[in-house]
Amino acid sequence: MTRPDIYVIKTGDELKRWYWLKQELLDFCKRTQLSYVGTKFDILERVAIALNKGVAKTEKMSQTAKPISKFLWSKSLLSLDTVITDSYTNGPNTRRFFKQHCGDKFHFSIPFMDFMKNNCGKTLQDAINEWQRLNKQSEDKNFKSEIPTGNQYNKYETFLQTIPI
Repeated sequence: MTRPDIYVIKTGDELKRWYWLKQELLDFCKRTQLSYVGTKFDILERVAIALNKGVAKTEKMSQTAKPISKFLWSKSLLSLDTVITDSYTNGPNTRRFFKQHCGDKFHFSIPFMDFMKNNCGKTLQDAINEWQRLNKQSEDKNFKSEIPTGNQYNKYETFLQTIPI
């Protein structure tokens, strides 16, 4: 069965039956005036909802809010008391800080980055405590992490390998 053109699909369920490149979804959103902000899976869900509602042209959905904080994570001196702001970014400065306080095993993981994104107002000491908790959890032999929806490319590749040709 051949994948249909994205512009002839009528429902969200039909859209989700097929694999789409992010660029195809972006082009569809731009052409139909849907917001194209977010991960591929956010965009796919937005297009599916619009198709289910029969929306050919929707009002622009709110764009991701721009950070209010002017704190420069890439250049500022960081301390245990530094407050996590909405302008937080991962980079060499934050990596250096966390390696200094968590050790050489430190790495940015999806759960840790989610913590940083969702905990404005907490301190970097709180972040260190969370990283240590997550690290200890991952060392448990019985622990199984879940791959967030937006990071399931490898799952899809594994699925393709199981299909007989």
